[in-house]
Parts: sequence; structure tokens; C-alpha cells
Amino acid sequence: MDNEQGEGALSDDARQLPQRTVHGSARIDTLEGVLNQLQAADLDGDGAVSLREIFETFGTRSFGPVLLILGLIQALPTGGIPLMPDVIGLLTILLFGQMLIKPQRPWLPSRLMRMTIPQHLLDRSICRARPWIQRADRLFRKQLGFLHNNRPALAALCGAGVATGVLIIVMGFVPFAAAIPALSLICFGIGLTAEDGLPILLGYGIILGCMALGVYWFGLL
Repeated sequence: MDNEQGEGALSDDARQLPQRTVHGSARIDTLEGVLNQLQAADLDGDGAVSLREIFETFGTRSFGPVLLILGLIQALPTGGIPLMPDVIGLLTILLFGQMLIKPQRPWLPSRLMRMTIPQHLLDRSICRARPWIQRADRLFRKQLGFLHNNRPALAALCGAGVATGVLIIVMGFVPFAAAIPALSLICFGIGLTAEDGLPILLGYGIILGCMALGVYWFGLL
């Protein structure tokens, strides 16, 4: 009897832990599940997560989770790592370009794939993002599908995504300013992951706001 109770308690505890994912074998049912898999992405246990490990974790699934993660990396304290805006901006441009031609799996140059993020910094960023992601899980449902489930909409989304990458690089020269266009990248990632057009629409609004701010700022120079 005691053994059965112990096993039951152990099972309850196990269910509360994020499941470790290897080579994209598990299904993502929620946006919070993306964070759980990202937190477990240190496949070699060296205390740092490389972009290669992130890609191996999410495997051949949609681009949505990867774009969401890149946006979070730039918008949270990890975005303060030197040269991070340049790397995230370049990755964003490459990924949206690939998404337009629909490859089976995202591809990036091996030099970029070796870039690492310290696990402790990643954990801290995920801790800050989790309450907001949990709210997004409750808020977003499959709606406004015409903004992402057809070829013209996909082309428009990829164009906005490339613009996002350029803005991240340009605004990266001002400390933490690249977090603003990164919010658009987060919205695009959420929209593709949740198959919801509303966050994609919000992402378009953020990009237009950034462009208007840029025009105004350069007009003052």
C-alpha cells in the first residue's frame, strides 16, 4: 500500500516537470511547452545552450517555435549579450526567407549554430517570460486564419519578417532598443505556433510603429 502511494506521488511530481525533448520528437501543444523544451535544450549538459541544440530540439516542426524563441532571446536580458542583435536579425532574415520557399527544416550556417547562451541567463529569461506566455496561451485561439494560411498572406508575413530582422540589426546599435522590433518577432512566432492571425496582426502593427519612429527619428537628424 505504501509503495503504491509512493509511486502515485512520484507520478504526480513527474507530470509537473517539463519533458526533455531530443531531436524534435515531442509535440508542442501550448506556447508554454515551447519554453519548457527550450529550457531542456542543453543536450550535452555543458551549462550552455547553442543554437544548434535549439534547432535539434525542435527538429522538423514549423518555424513558429524557433521564431518565438529568437524573439524572446532578443527581447529579454539575453538580448544584451554583445552582437546578439546582429545574430538574431540575421537569423530572422534567413528563416523568413527559407519559410517562403517552404523547406522541410530550417537551415543556418554552422558558425551561427555554434553560438551559445549561458544556461543560467536563459533560465532567468524564461522565468520572466513564463507569466506572459501563460496569458498568451489563454488568450490566443485559432482565428483570422486568412493572415497566415494562404500563399499571399505567407508572402506578406515573410516580407514583414525580413523587415523585422533588418530593424533588429539597425536598432541594435542603441542598447536594448532592438527589443522593440523583437516584440514583433514574438508575435509572429506566437501566431504561427498557435495558428492564430491576431498576434500576427499585432506584429504588423509593431513593425509599422517602428518604421514610423525610424522615419521621424532620421527626420530630426
